[in-house]
Amino acid sequence: MIVAKQVNRRPYDLRTRATPYVRSKISVLIMSNSSPVIHIVGLNDQDGIAELIIAEGHVVREFGSVTQFLNSGAAANSGCVVAALDIDNNDGLVLQERLRRDLCTMPLITVGESPTADSVVRTMRNGAAFVFADPTASELILAVAAAHRLDRYRREWLQTYDAARKRLDCLSSRQSEVLTHLAVGKLNKVIARELYLSPRTVEKHRREIHNRLGTSSLAEIAVLVERMKWPQSVVYSLPLDVLEASAEEPGIVPAASRILE
Repeated sequence: MIVAKQVNRRPYDLRTRATPYVRSKISVLIMSNSSPVIHIVGLNDQDGIAELIIAEGHVVREFGSVTQFLNSGAAANSGCVVAALDIDNNDGLVLQERLRRDLCTMPLITVGESPTADSVVRTMRNGAAFVFADPTASELILAVAAAHRLDRYRREWLQTYDAARKRLDCLSSRQSEVLTHLAVGKLNKVIARELYLSPRTVEKHRREIHNRLGTSSLAEIAVLVERMKWPQSVVYSLPLDVLEASAEEPGIVPAASRILE
């Protein structure tokens, strides 16, 4: 997903950019979901970026600086942030730190000076979706479409995380103890012996744990417990394809998260 290229800067030509390929390939991606808010920060409108995004059916809000954007409260919105900044300078660092601190799910698309390889890696590990030196019109449209989907999946992942945390908090101290043993695959009779309980009592706790957590198998319990070991902020390091896959198979996220250790 990293894009960092240097080409001659030019305004976007809204009359010629929408080739049949762009229209058929890109508009479907963007308009298949409810319109997000695209937050444009510090970009000179002479490049026509705001017009380009509006023409694709998005709602656009423009901000003159990183400070203005952060003070506006817009970070709570859905969509993405397209910012003109040097990712090596203080503004870039401040923006990313605030987005992460506030658990803002909106992906960041940076447009600025040619970054170094180390800067690109660091910026994307901190949650940026795309890093551009000078994107073409079609690249920017595709990036916005992908960022919108990434924002949606991040929100869904965090909602799932919060719901799981609330369910875990409903367990009694004894049930939490039994859950810890169940998550590593221990049998009821082993748990009973280690906790000085009867197997029937363990089975009762097990049924109640399933009821409260909404699980139906030990595998689901193991995935839920593994996911809770990771902070919420891990979602910013997970790429779009992993989050999309986790919507179908939750166990993918814990497995991918281990790579980030």
